[in-house]
Amino acid sequence: MVMSRVPLFIAGLPRVTITPTGPLQVRVGDRVNFECVAQGDPPAAVYWEAPARTSGAGAPPGAPETTRATYVIHSVTQGDAGTYTCFATNSAGTQQTSIELRGNLA
Repeated sequence: MVMSRVPLFIAGLPRVTITPTGPLQVRVGDRVNFECVAQGDPPAAVYWEAPARTSGAGAPPGAPETTRATYVIHSVTQGDAGTYTCFATNSAGTQQTSIELRGNLA
């Protein structure tokens, strides 16, 4: 009887977390940092999707960062209100989680 050992690799979907947790209440002029972290094997590419009128900056779709991505709004405006979604993708698939930015934005 011939036996051989073959390594088995099982890819798992990434697990995605955003800090701070939401919904996040802010005021015009506040600074906001959203951090998205993905854990998984294999490591995931991470990127943000933001409301169209946002004044923030982060890793846009098509420019993913590996395992961690930060989205920063230096001075919140009314146009920044909405849902921000972080996506994490690896060979097993894509997972996402979102945070809502709201508050006194008038």
